[in-house]
Amino acid sequence: MEIRDRDIAAQDQLLSQLKKDWDKLHDLDRAARVAQIKRTGLSNRDIARKLQRGETLIRRLLVILRASAADRAAARSGKISTNELFRRTKAARKQHANDEQQRQAAEAAKFICDWLKALNMAKPSTEQIATEARRIMIDAYFAGTLPKVVLPNHPLPPRAVIIECCKPKEPLTDEIDPSGWFSTWLARWLPFVFPHPDVRDKAIDIVIDKHCSG
Repeated sequence: MEIRDRDIAAQDQLLSQLKKDWDKLHDLDRAARVAQIKRTGLSNRDIARKLQRGETLIRRLLVILRASAADRAAARSGKISTNELFRRTKAARKQHANDEQQRQAAEAAKFICDWLKALNMAKPSTEQIATEARRIMIDAYFAGTLPKVVLPNHPLPPRAVIIECCKPKEPLTDEIDPSGWFSTWLARWLPFVFPHPDVRDKAIDIVIDKHCSG
């Protein structure tokens, strides 16, 4: 209880000092103070309420802290406004997220292609398998029938183990179309190995467009 009381006292002191200094601080300095308060455990909403400021403003201040050093310097010198700093920071973060997602999709596509190549099937068949697997996943998603697979009791089982666990129960025989069987298998393991839907979709696009060449 004593520690909790000290935490609350520290929060109150930081909030009181920021309210007192607010009008003479640059937005970046306000942002740094808000971040310091947030690290004490207060939510954006609580900070906004205690400072008697809008929650949107608090969120924007926390965003501009992630601006590049060059943009922060430009804002401090008055070359760009805080609104422009916020816009640039948000755009840069979005671009970074897109670049990272594309990188992950490329890695996922290579993994899928390596798996397809190991099946020793012709390229038109590998493209067919990937296209059909996508259709199966889309249909399963909208029908609410995503595969139920029992995975090993391990926080991070190896991909090969996950894929083996996702193999269709019906064995592949001469009477079964291999393309359809492998499509089903691919559609079953993809959501578990690559759970992010956007990464998974982009990876399938790459696989289909490039026909697992190279």
